[in-house]
This record gives sequence, structure tokens and C-alpha cells, in this order.
Amino acid sequence: MYKPLFSLFVIICLSCSSEHNKIESILKDKNPLIKNVYRNKEKHNIQILYTQIKKDSAGNPELIEHEFQVDDKKYFYPASTMKLPIVVLTLQRLNELRNESFNLNVDSRISISFDETEREEETFKDLIAKIFLVSDNSASNVLINFLGYNYFNEQMKQIGLGNIVLNQKFNPDPFVAKNWKIINEEGIIISSSSAQTPIEHKKLSNLKQGKTHISNGEITKSPLDFRFKNRGSLRDLDGVVKRIIYPELFDKKSRFNLTDEDYNFLRYWMSRFTYEDIGRDYTKDLWRHNQ
Repeated sequence: MYKPLFSLFVIICLSCSSEHNKIESILKDKNPLIKNVYRNKEKHNIQILYTQIKKDSAGNPELIEHEFQVDDKKYFYPASTMKLPIVVLTLQRLNELRNESFNLNVDSRISISFDETEREEETFKDLIAKIFLVSDNSASNVLINFLGYNYFNEQMKQIGLGNIVLNQKFNPDPFVAKNWKIINEEGIIISSSSAQTPIEHKKLSNLKQGKTHISNGEITKSPLDFRFKNRGSLRDLDGVVKRIIYPELFDKKSRFNLTDEDYNFLRYWMSRFTYEDIGRDYTKDLWRHNQ
């Protein structure tokens, strides 16, 4: 509960500030909750990056960054924030496949199979909606299979966001497996398992965290090693959002390969609430569960 309130407080105060950087003065506030966070800033591994958007008389945006303890050399586990670049690169990959004469778009249905198990057909649009509305792990894993780790990591590096690394899928999920293939409506394999090379994180601090962790259902009395886990630096994750909202501020080689329609599609689903569209099904189930 305290984390969202703290984040909101920081954003509101920074938005009202005319000075270049007010983050540290806000963190030194007398409010005991904020004061306690600041006092333990190293222990909690706090990093804050806030981008202020200022527009001139012609409406041209200027992005002004305010930061606190932002450190690209310190490992940060991105959790579900990885799902945004996964969706973005899915749209980019669809564009590339269309250029290779595949009949594919966000409304195309695909089926995915793992060895002898076949998953029900879904459209890319349905999968993406589930990700944005309810952070669906299973839908995210289908798109990870569609892209592959190698493609994802190569593309992020090419546009200057190499601190975002995809090495693993999301759990719990019954479709986390090594052998898979994705088939389009015409029965053509458009993606399948092949040699995927995980990237080991090196020369980063904080790669081993905690005192104990659970491995294969058992408690292990040692820190969790994040060398082959997903990675996302705060600055690069911020860079993904900037490239979606203001692609014109970046040169062509630093942008995602998306169309205007793709950007509109992304911004639409990023702006939806959970209860909208397919989210209604989830809220009804939740309501029944709580009765």
C-alpha cells in the first residue's frame, strides 16, 4: 500500500515543481513514511527516474529528466514491466513477417503447441489485451515463444536499449516449455523452438540477493542468483515508453519499426482499465469468488 502512495506523492510534487530536480528534497520530507524510505535507501535499492514533459508554444515536447540513484550497473529485476517491450516487439515482428509475404496482423489467429499439447487458438489482439488488462502470464509466454529470446535481445540492443534482457518466461504457467511451435490460420509454422542463447549478466552489482530462496519447491539457504534472469534497467524501461509516446524524438535507428496504426493500437491498450473489454470477464469471476 505504501509504495503506490509514495510514488504518487513523488510524481505530484515533481509535477508542481519549477526547479530542475526536487527528488532528494522530497525524500528528505519530514513525513515519517518517506523519511524512513530515504533513511534505508541503500537497503531498499531505491532508484527513481521521473521525466517531465514541457511543450513550447508550437506544441513541441521537451523531455527533462529528474533522477535519484539511477545506476545501470546495478542489477534490477524487472518483473512484469518486461511485458511492454514484449508487446512492442510482437507488433514489430508482425510487420516484418508481412514484408516476407505472410498474411498476418493483430487479428490473425494462431495456435501454439508444446510437444503433444496444443493450446486453443487466439488472436494476437486477444493476447495483447490480456497482457495490458490483467498482466496475463500465459499470454505473455505465447508472445515470448513467438519472438524468441534471441530476437528480443538483439532488437533491444540495436535500438540502444541493451540493458533490457529477456532470458525467461513467466510463472506460474502450464505452457512454460522448451519445445514449441506457433502455427497461423493457414497451417504454416511462423515460429518454433530453436537454439536460444541466454545472456549472462556480468559486471553488475547486486546479482545475488536475499538470504534464502525456493528452488524446486524446497527452501534453499543461500541468496538467489539473478545472473540468467530477466533484466531491465530503469533508464531503458523509461526509454521504451518514450519511444512509444514520442517516437519522433528519436532517429530512425533508435526507434521501433512500427506503423502509425501500431502506435495508436499500443496507446489505446495501454490506456484501458482492467474492467474494460475482456477485463469484464475477470472482474465477474473475482466478484463471484469473493461472495
